[in-house]
Amino acid sequence: MRACGPLFRQASAVPWARKPPNQIYPLRHLTDILSPMSKRLVDIDDELLEEASAALGAATMKEAVNRSLESVVLAARRRRHGERLETMEGLDLDKPKVMAGAWR
Repeated sequence: MRACGPLFRQASAVPWARKPPNQIYPLRHLTDILSPMSKRLVDIDDELLEEASAALGAATMKEAVNRSLESVVLAARRRRHGERLETMEGLDLDKPKVMAGAWR
């Protein structure tokens, strides 16, 4: 009678032990378990959350927070793009040669 039995195989005998990490889990599964989200413990004003959820049409607290953050980021981007257009910083839209080829 064998004391260790088939459950105690060497690591090299286990098929997945020899595979590189990217082959253990297919890529489609890595996006699910390694998403760029993290858990946070924060204090949130309940009335403000309720009002934001209603304004955004969010069904869950997570959705309300994510939509709120997205809204703030998009507003900041629009503001930066507006400032860029106002100053023409890094743009060639004020050059007649460029604008001559623009679609009208």
